[in-house]
Amino acid sequence: MDPRPERRPSRRRGPMPVNSRWLRRIFPLTEDVEESMQALKLVSEAGLNESKPIDASSAEGGEGGTEGGPRSWQKLQVSWAKLLKQAHRKCAGAVMTELGPVKLEPIYPDVQVQEEFLSAQKKYQGVTTYTYHGTKQGNIRSIAHQGLLLPGVGGHTVKNGSTHGLGVYTARLGSAGLSKAFCDSDQMFLCGVCDPSLPVEEMDAMWEPSSTMVQTHFPRRPVVPRGGRATTRHALRQSCDEVIHVGDAVVSFKQNLVVPLFLISGNGSEMERAGSFRLVLKHHAWISEEEDVEWAPPQQVATRQLALPESGKLVKFGHCGSGRTVWLVQDPWSSANPKERSLKRRRLARERDRMLKWARDHKRTLRRARAMEIAEIVNSGMQPLQNRPMLGSIRVANVDGQETDGQGFARAAILRGLKACERLVAASGGTFAVGDTVSIADLCLVPQLQNARRFELDLTPFPHLMALDERLAQLPAFQAARPEAQPDAS
Repeated sequence: MDPRPERRPSRRRGPMPVNSRWLRRIFPLTEDVEESMQALKLVSEAGLNESKPIDASSAEGGEGGTEGGPRSWQKLQVSWAKLLKQAHRKCAGAVMTELGPVKLEPIYPDVQVQEEFLSAQKKYQGVTTYTYHGTKQGNIRSIAHQGLLLPGVGGHTVKNGSTHGLGVYTARLGSAGLSKAFCDSDQMFLCGVCDPSLPVEEMDAMWEPSSTMVQTHFPRRPVVPRGGRATTRHALRQSCDEVIHVGDAVVSFKQNLVVPLFLISGNGSEMERAGSFRLVLKHHAWISEEEDVEWAPPQQVATRQLALPESGKLVKFGHCGSGRTVWLVQDPWSSANPKERSLKRRRLARERDRMLKWARDHKRTLRRARAMEIAEIVNSGMQPLQNRPMLGSIRVANVDGQETDGQGFARAAILRGLKACERLVAASGGTFAVGDTVSIADLCLVPQLQNARRFELDLTPFPHLMALDERLAQLPAFQAARPEAQPDAS
């Protein structure tokens, strides 16, 4: 028997997953991320919105999340904005026709409420029915944040009866009076209902009696009010286990199938006033273009936009507005694992080194081109025009409309070339002609400046060339090459 104890096999952890899309994405600037976080903090402190903006760094999911998990923050915001846009496009005209020129303020309830309703839409594959919901003024704030609560859930009790069962009662479009009867102000909600119900006639046609199977599902009968008979107003129009249409009412028996989308606001004169007007989006509300907009605290005005004041604590909206817009930028490092961060840092380091090398090569190429440009100005435009054979062959020359001899012609050529060289040397901004090292441009300029003195030209209009000549004169190589230091120079 082997006295040595058995060794347990080592449990090696598998490699961490790496999201290649996250590695390839372009990262925002650190300054933009910091500005976005500061703007979110400012809006959160202002406390105007019913639902505070969600910190992108704390949202679950994301590009690196697993499939089937909770929606990422960005996807949820895009889906909710799409739902609001679709609801406004389909219902704004009908609401204005029925109620007059009222305000439609988009509702951004809690993230969980949004997530549950969007998931229900995907699950039931039903149409979205738009309805009204009226309530007391004191309940508007909580409904805008928590959504419409089902009686019996979380201690929520029945407030206005349950004739057709425990559910959330709303009124279909065209029957706003049914919801206005439960309001004590000029505000009520425009809601969206995930509606998988079918017309009662279709359900009756789908049902067939069977003599071989025990049946548990039978067609619904019209709801008969207590002490009366079925009427058109209370007739059962559409039905399923989750939603029913009874008369002008739409009853949802599941809390996640109904959600407030817009808060309808307006006073009595507006509700009765008729006329054409145009709706524009101003600080979270679709309102009339002619309406005067007051000052407001900083707030979120779109899915990824925040309105902040330029100075002070208030923002003014409208055509003569005052304020600035800050875009929400998600911190990409918050959704990465340690291996992804390490790979991304190495990739960024390689990219930074490549850009620095390119910049050095580009600067070196630019300096070489500038040096050759100065050398060619001296070599082709100045030096050949001041040689003795050239000057001896010119008897009369026209320079700037005046007749002159060969000496005047040479002076004009030297001045024209020095002006061009002065601009190039001043633009380089280095110690020498181009940069901080001696180049062929310096080798050509020094003898040309000496020739300019030989022609008795005034060099004071060229301060950069004069300063360059003084710096080059201090170098031993240029001192040894001066004509005075050459024994064979006369």
